[in-house]
Amino acid sequence: MNNNFKNIKDAQFCKSIDKLLSDGNIFLEKNLADLDISSYCYQISEAVNELSLEEEIINELIEDYIIQILKSTIIFYKHIEELKKNKKVPPMEELEVLNVHALRRIARSFDNFPIKGREISKANRTTILDYFKSIK
Repeated sequence: MNNNFKNIKDAQFCKSIDKLLSDGNIFLEKNLADLDISSYCYQISEAVNELSLEEEIINELIEDYIIQILKSTIIFYKHIEELKKNKKVPPMEELEVLNVHALRRIARSFDNFPIKGREISKANRTTILDYFKSIK
């Protein structure tokens, strides 16, 4: 695969990850809000009756389960942050052939891009290229 093309793909991949995380949060807020589980409290006595296990064993299982969920979540977010850190600005030769729309999309994928939001939308091609040169 052409290395220049790979850099654009990496920037697009990181942008896709950001969108996926955002979409996931929106989905959860929108679709699970009706469940009203924030006040739900699982009673150990329920598990003891349902599973016919001792309370101490149930507590250990719950603790292990929570630890595994937390570990998985931490590993996932560390991986996401690592992907973001390793994101490199594509070579100028690669950027210079792109139209302003593609440049704007790539610019938005960089947390350290000097301008944000509407400023990127209003910036012309030359301005965006100049900003990319400044963060190289």
